[in-house]
Amino acid sequence: MESGDGDPWYYIIDDQYNSERYLYIELCRAEAVTLAWIKSVTDTLSEFPGWGMGIVNISDAYLLIFDQKLMVHGEPFAKCNTVAEVLEASRAQLFFAGLGCGQY
Repeated sequence: MESGDGDPWYYIIDDQYNSERYLYIELCRAEAVTLAWIKSVTDTLSEFPGWGMGIVNISDAYLLIFDQKLMVHGEPFAKCNTVAEVLEASRAQLFFAGLGCGQY
């Protein structure tokens, strides 16, 4: 097994368990979730029509990212109306799960 970054911000699960066109990732740090990051992800996904990326380790929630939209599920996102609010809720859940540094 090849080692990656010693202090990763996310981990891509590299096994495909089914025929879906999703990549599943676990975020390792709350501060990784930024508007710049989501723009980079959606820009990359625009090159792969129909593919998406699922964030699997946001407590009590699930975030699925496509090139033109976000799909959210769970109580942490119940009052979110914008991408910025979704990212803020995601950071909060990750921080409270012990995956952030500093204070929230």
